[in-house]
Amino acid sequence: MVIYLRHIDFPVRRSVLATLKQDVSPSRLQRAERYHHLKDSVRCLMAGQLLNHALTQHGLPSDDKHIVQNRFGKPMFKADGLGYFNLSHSGSWVVCAVDKQMVGIDVEQCRTDIDFEVMSLFSRAEQIYINNGSDKNKLARFYRIWTLKESYLKALGVGVSQPLNSFTIHVLDGNHACIEINQQRQTDWYFYYCDLDASHVCAICTKQPISTNDFQFCTD
Repeated sequence: MVIYLRHIDFPVRRSVLATLKQDVSPSRLQRAERYHHLKDSVRCLMAGQLLNHALTQHGLPSDDKHIVQNRFGKPMFKADGLGYFNLSHSGSWVVCAVDKQMVGIDVEQCRTDIDFEVMSLFSRAEQIYINNGSDKNKLARFYRIWTLKESYLKALGVGVSQPLNSFTIHVLDGNHACIEINQQRQTDWYFYYCDLDASHVCAICTKQPISTNDFQFCTD
């Protein structure tokens, strides 16, 4: 497995924007142009460019004719046996995970104006974990749980169709977590989370152990 990460330096120069538009597929370009804000368009284009780079590095097809969406909207390869990939972008980061097995990745910009009422959708154990600390720690713990849960749902490819309280994420240490379903710890899923910078957190879920050796930071 390889996790590709790219930091976006806003504002993006016109020449960079022009290159992005040339590098992505027609459908990706159309999707980017539907955004009302330039930063959202840039993130969408950067995600397409990073995906193309990642799949090319693995000798996998990157053009649209090989990729479809499942009924929940998750992009996947049309043909079996090519592996799995997943994208995410938020704030100043775009990330992409490529693996031979199911994989999900999520990155979030940590905003301070979030509504903690959303925690009512979490499991009781997760709510206790988030509330066990100072206000600053509460925000960090919330995003830690949120991205870990998102990475699992994205690995499954089911989106928000699965209730957030149907499983529990337990943080094990500074980078690792595990999942509990029906009061049973699941040993076939591995989780890794980290702070990309002071305001962005990233989480990955897959079927094999994850380490920093799997990270590749892309600059162009």
